[in-house]
Amino acid sequence: MENNGIRAFIALELSEDVKENIAALSSKLSKLDVSLVAKEKMHITMFFFESISSQRLNLVKNVIEEIDTPAFELSVKGTSAFTERVPRVIFADIGEGKENVMELYESMKPKIEDLGIYVEQRDFTPHITIGRARRPDREKDEILAFVSEHSDYDIGSYTCRRIKLMRSDLTSDGPVYTEIYAKELSEKA
Repeated sequence: MENNGIRAFIALELSEDVKENIAALSSKLSKLDVSLVAKEKMHITMFFFESISSQRLNLVKNVIEEIDTPAFELSVKGTSAFTERVPRVIFADIGEGKENVMELYESMKPKIEDLGIYVEQRDFTPHITIGRARRPDREKDEILAFVSEHSDYDIGSYTCRRIKLMRSDLTSDGPVYTEIYAKELSEKA
């Protein structure tokens, strides 16, 4: 990790309809102590860089520029949670198109690693974060009930057309995202 580096991530853009539907669904969590993701900040994170130099960020941009993946259909269906002992992160799951997201991730991962940039070694799970539980042990049953109740909920489908490199600056009001670069995926084959 580089000191005083830039927080950044690579993400797939969502359609406005999908973001609206997730926001409407997430409002059902408003009675719980869950920090909800604002609609305008929703995305599918591919890679997260906790601290990266501007020089390496430019190299990552080059990796994105070289992508030759066509746009693909993507459906968002159901809710789930990342749990160890308790559910901490509540998310919307990816249905159709998950294999396209995985292929894109797997094609980019070695190129990013070849730049000497650390890539998380746990299994990649394409998802859209809905919120983070502030007190998951106290509200475990309610969070798990929400996830179970909406596990097959059809959130929506769209054509995934853009991959973005984003800067994330932490503030007292939460992260502020700034687009650094965006690549339009080629037209569907």
